[in-house]
Amino acid sequence: MVEKSLSYGAKHVVVMSIPPRNNQFGTGLSAALEANRLVANFNIERYCLTWPGRVTFLNQEALLTDPTTGFLNSFYTDDGVHPNPRGSYEIARQLLIPWWRSFAGADKMLYTTTEDYNSSTVPFGNLSPNSTYAG
Repeated sequence: MVEKSLSYGAKHVVVMSIPPRNNQFGTGLSAALEANRLVANFNIERYCLTWPGRVTFLNQEALLTDPTTGFLNSFYTDDGVHPNPRGSYEIARQLLIPWWRSFAGADKMLYTTTEDYNSSTVPFGNLSPNSTYAG
């Protein structure tokens, strides 16, 4: 996905970490799966470092984890896996907007559909969320 985005003219790609998980029973991933998640995040971050100046890894771990349980904070999710609107807002407020300001020096991130994106008219990029979870 990173290579494809860059090949289509993206100036920069932001990759988010895989967040912790939990379910309605208050349990998270098995120890083995949790270890795999942590290894995957480590490898994703290492991969992002192979694209200096083109790809940024943003780690959601501290933001989304409930420090008392180690699971995804139930305030930020309805299903234990995907961020709900509150979770998405906090990700944007605490991770994406500060990064965007440091990267582009801009206060507002443009929002268009992927099909409307044109790197020559929107040189700093835009926020193009997964439409399945964006409403």
